[in-house]
Amino acid sequence: MLTAKAITFDVDWAPDFMVEECINTCAKAGIPASFYATHPSPILAEIARASRFELGIHPNFMPLSSHGSTYRDVLKYCLDLVPTATSMRTHSLYQDSRMFAELLATYSQIRVDASLFLPGHRNLHAVDFHLDGKSIRRLPFFWEDDHFAGTPGADWSQPPVTSDGLNIFAFHPVHVFINTRQMTDYSHLKSLAPLASSWTEEVVIGHSNRGAGTRTFLKNLIEQSPKDEFMTLTAMADAS
Repeated sequence: MLTAKAITFDVDWAPDFMVEECINTCAKAGIPASFYATHPSPILAEIARASRFELGIHPNFMPLSSHGSTYRDVLKYCLDLVPTATSMRTHSLYQDSRMFAELLATYSQIRVDASLFLPGHRNLHAVDFHLDGKSIRRLPFFWEDDHFAGTPGADWSQPPVTSDGLNIFAFHPVHVFINTRQMTDYSHLKSLAPLASSWTEEVVIGHSNRGAGTRTFLKNLIEQSPKDEFMTLTAMADAS
């Protein structure tokens, strides 16, 4: 069984300065990471050019999605953003068999999915999901920043104990940038400026958590792990 770590970022319409923070943190450490795109931005090209990074898609299948109103429309929109994508994580972890049937029938270039969240589970491994004679490799992940922010007694100063198998971490650029400790940090920012497109670096910095939080956790995770333990999700799927 493969034992490895992966750092992933669900962009979630965050402004470029927030995404840039995540890019710089990983690039400075010389480790790979996977970014999941939600919207057009010049920063996507920057991610795609970096050999250590993977750029995938983060399709929103929820009602009133700006990505489209049908499974096919949503997937087409996202793959127009990232034509070379081979992996995805769905927004809000939405999934059903009809979505996977459409994905496998029409957009088989997406061969890796990371939309299975199993908080705190150990010894995780890849699973091939078969449907209508086709399959996609699914990688479950065990840690997510917004979930951890709502966990009683969460200690942001230390990374969680990992285990043999897949140790996949899901971050969001907004939580990294404002160093979220509790979800009230994020809700306060949203109350000031509900739309991510209206967030400016000057305003957001003034409302960042100054104690231990998501950014602290990310940096500790990187600093306390050997570089060769990290992989992109597609590389992890291929090695599993």
